[in-house]
Amino acid sequence: MEKTKISRYILFIGIFSLITIFVFLIQQSYSRLMQPINNLSTSSLLKPINPTLDMGIFNIIESKTTYQPTPSPTP
Repeated sequence: MEKTKISRYILFIGIFSLITIFVFLIQQSYSRLMQPINNLSTSSLLKPINPTLDMGIFNIIESKTTYQPTPSPTP
């Protein structure tokens, strides 16, 4: 019976392939982890604030009636 030896070239290609697949899986996991954070930073909720004052808003706020709380009846 002859023993067959795995050539160093085949062994190198196999190890290099495993390392490549491992790095690819880590990269994909990190990409999926960071995707919600990247989506949040580009969200439409983060609109720039208009620095000019709109006096009409102040007039609307002042015209609203405020209700004073009535004291609760004591027994």
